Amino acid sequence: MDQLIPLIPVLPFAGFAVTALVGRRLGKQAHWVPVLVVFAAWVIAMLASYNVLSGAAPVEGADELHAYTVPIYTWIPAGQFHVDVGFYVDPLTACLLIVVTTVGLLVHIYSIGYMAHDPGYWRFFAYLNLFMFSMLLLVLADSWLVVFVAWELVGLCSYLLIGFWFRKRSAALAAK
Repeated sequence: MDQLIPLIPVLPFAGFAVTALVGRRLGKQAHWVPVLVVFAAWVIAMLASYNVLSGAAPVEGADELHAYTVPIYTWIPAGQFHVDVGFYVDPLTACLLIVVTTVGLLVHIYSIGYMAHDPGYWRFFAYLNLFMFSMLLLVLADSWLVVFVAWELVGLCSYLLIGFWFRKRSAALAAK
């Protein structure tokens, strides 16, 4: 399971990258990659959440919580000070993973019909996948600096999604 947990945020980021690069050419089929990667992230999140909440995950720390700790790399090594980038799934994180991935998947599915008429269809799904990446990074972060970066990404994505119809004056003003 430790190898699968990093895929939870990485899959939506990969969906963002693919959709941003080739989404315009996919036209009205541009939703397939974003929806499928979010569905895959949802499946992995449900497995991780089940393992943590049912007690099948390893016991971590002095509190003896069932949790997964997945170190990725050391971001800032400076003598005694270091900031690690990694993911942590404990019971609270598991509950948030259930909510964020389920609501995100449902929003992706709903948006297929809701945005069908829009010429920026592919761009909307790219932004939506970037938003999912940001939210999942925020939920899974194991350090305050990663939480801060994820929170800033959530803000950027909110700006992009609120100002999606930038040609409409009210949307452009709302994005400001």
